Amino acid sequence: MKQIITIVPILIFTTLSWPQEALNQLSPVSDHSLILFVRNRKTGEVDPNIALNATYAGFLTSTNDRGQILLPRKTESKHFKIIITPQILPVFSVLNNVLHWVVAEQSSAKAYLIKMIKDEQTEINIWHVEQTALPADQHIPLHAIVIFADPEKVDIQTGFFPTKSTEQLVLPSLLAEAGSNSPLKAVQLPNQKPFFKQLKTAYALTPYGYATLQAR
Repeated sequence: MKQIITIVPILIFTTLSWPQEALNQLSPVSDHSLILFVRNRKTGEVDPNIALNATYAGFLTSTNDRGQILLPRKTESKHFKIIITPQILPVFSVLNNVLHWVVAEQSSAKAYLIKMIKDEQTEINIWHVEQTALPADQHIPLHAIVIFADPEKVDIQTGFFPTKSTEQLVLPSLLAEAGSNSPLKAVQLPNQKPFFKQLKTAYALTPYGYATLQAR
């Protein structure tokens, strides 16, 4: 049985300059999106040759040919946490459901908190970017944006940056070294074969007659 993964592009990133420059370069996306550009750390220019993967609220996507990372905006909040790490792992419940994800124990990681605030005097919307600590248990919040990369080669400039508050939010850009692509095994999953095995039919005698069971 083939497993089909559908990637829905809707969330986007960017930094370093007034967002209008970035908005002029955007690919057509749905309303209520986030927009993030990947820039070359040395030149500051958008670099579509840097291939990064990202996940957010269950969606997985990669840098497109315009150097953008696009994901659906799944919250009305204008506060975002971005985690940069090479690999994440699932944590399961007793029933083998995924409870949440954590940063892999052997992986390095950086976390950034991004908040939109408004300057009271000028009434200009501003992104406030600061580096923040990871949770002690390495737990990744549901609405965190995870960038699969070496945090020594990819980061986000901290500080204050003017922006605009629209349905499509242009987030501060990722600054990456040339060639700092995402690792091949960024998301580690358990063996999926048992979920796709042929079901066997079994019969059991009950007080009400025979019951049919489907089992692997």
